[in-house]
Amino acid sequence: MRAPDPTVLVVGATGRFAGFVVPELIRRNATVRALIRAPANAEKARRLGASEVVTGNLRNALYSTNMEYTILHPANFMQNIAAAWPSIVRDGVFSEPFPKTAKLARVDYRDVAEVAAIALTEARLSYATLELCADGMHSREEIVSMMSEELGRSISAGEPTFGEWAANTRLPYDDRQLQLLAKVHEHYAKYGLGGNSLTLRCALGREPRSLRSFIRELALQTAQVA
Repeated sequence: MRAPDPTVLVVGATGRFAGFVVPELIRRNATVRALIRAPANAEKARRLGASEVVTGNLRNALYSTNMEYTILHPANFMQNIAAAWPSIVRDGVFSEPFPKTAKLARVDYRDVAEVAAIALTEARLSYATLELCADGMHSREEIVSMMSEELGRSISAGEPTFGEWAANTRLPYDDRQLQLLAKVHEHYAKYGLGGNSLTLRCALGREPRSLRSFIRELALQTAQVA
């Protein structure tokens, strides 16, 4: 049984996705210690709710341990669409470097963050390995159809090469990281990405956020700015 009000170390606490986990932990009365790489991010970590901030770099994994663990395997993040959203609205094209007919399971990282917080503050997910995705596997053709409906104008599906896509998105990755990402997209091109929402639904105790609702949220934000 987990201790009430636990203290949790969050690695990369101000990162693009780990930052979602910190507020979920705070909501569950956890004390968050943040491990960050850059001292300049200390204030951001504190704004997220971290009570203690340490600068460092965690490079060694724990392959053998007696500690409790929970392994999360999330599908493709819906937040990747959010990162591309300004260019989608500007140019009317949603591009990814694999065929527009390839079907992928996706997940809202806010749901992943909530599961992570549950695993860190409760015992019911201990020793579980969880595949996390929302309902359905969608092709880019289906996604741009949703975008078109929510925005009220036509959005098309682009099919750039990986090199073209990486150059346009200006990813902050080194050559090795880009090579690994290219392999992921090669897999998508050949096989898509399967997934079943049952595990995420059970872990959350509610329906996961859907891709349609995520796109609607982005479209509403665009309408409010316009």
